[in-house]
Amino acid sequence: MGIEIAQATDLLKGTLAKFDKDMVQIALKNQTCEIVNRWFKSDKKVVTGGDSVKFYVQLKRSNNASHTQLYDTDDVNVAQVVSEGSVNWVHAKTAWAFDVRELAMNKGNPQRVFNMLEQRVKAAIHDLIIELEEAAWRTPSSSSDTLAPHGLPPAHAWRYSPPAEFPISDKFSGSSLMHRGPPQTVSFWCRLVQGYSA
Repeated sequence: MGIEIAQATDLLKGTLAKFDKDMVQIALKNQTCEIVNRWFKSDKKVVTGGDSVKFYVQLKRSNNASHTQLYDTDDVNVAQVVSEGSVNWVHAKTAWAFDVRELAMNKGNPQRVFNMLEQRVKAAIHDLIIELEEAAWRTPSSSSDTLAPHGLPPAHAWRYSPPAEFPISDKFSGSSLMHRGPPQTVSFWCRLVQGYSA
């Protein structure tokens, strides 16, 4: 009768399992991050400086467009259509740590299976990406929440009606909001509109 490899103890002690040196595959829940992939592209809008971001947005129509006939007279409506808004900065962070003795034991020698420090850095960056991605689909829990960024959900909800805690129904009708421009413009718009103040 034969034996299994686990029973051949000399073979187990004298032989390593097959592995790809310095190769760690990442198999986590999010294989792609829709928001982060768009925000950090080269054609993104970059805003720097100041203690907050101030912006101007058109929330009303001038109602000047109409069909006309020959020799019809114009009745021009000069409407004030631009509103000012602002949103405070929010910050995110990640971290990793190591002991110099760990690095000495894990340096590039035949005993190393993978680069431990490199993997810790990758794990920390991945954590930051997931934090940004998940935060982009949420909104602050209240006006006193200064940690959470202004994410996408409010703008999507406004396509139907403005939320009660954000009373701007006389200034903005979300049902008329349709965007056909570049995707990064949508995310920038949505983040800023949530912080709008009349």
